[in-house]
Amino acid sequence: MVFERFSRGSTASHSGSGLGLALVAQQAQLHGGTASLENSPLGGARLVLRLPGPS
Repeated sequence: MVFERFSRGSTASHSGSGLGLALVAQQAQLHGGTASLENSPLGGARLVLRLPGPS
């Protein structure tokens, strides 16, 4: 769900939309790769972007 686009409702305290991770995932897929989130050994989350190497 974190890789899906979203927009905040009209009653939200801050305006905005969530495009960043959706665009990362889309571009990764277009280039034959993947984007995923993993637990970080330092705490929190880590974004892992995997792209294929040159052929």
